[in-house]
Amino acid sequence: VEHEVPNGPVYDIEGISQDPHYQARGNLIEVEDPRLGRIKMQDVVPKFSLTPGQVNGAGPALGEHNEEVYREILGCQPEELVQLRAEGII
Repeated sequence: VEHEVPNGPVYDIEGISQDPHYQARGNLIEVEDPRLGRIKMQDVVPKFSLTPGQVNGAGPALGEHNEEVYREILGCQPEELVQLRAEGII
């Protein structure tokens, strides 16, 4: 306060989850993840009254859309994918 420098606590995830201000604002929500079950994660920030936004899930698993990318975007044929896998490329 003496030097009028804005400041605040630096939290780890446990500190954030226990902070009454974060809890009151609803900054942390629980979502269902198909691999992990119910998990806590950050809600949309910032929160706007007219366009609040929403979190629909935790996001895809690592590599979940690879097959779609290989076939539909890169145009790989099934036999190419077999060969690339056999060579350890993908």
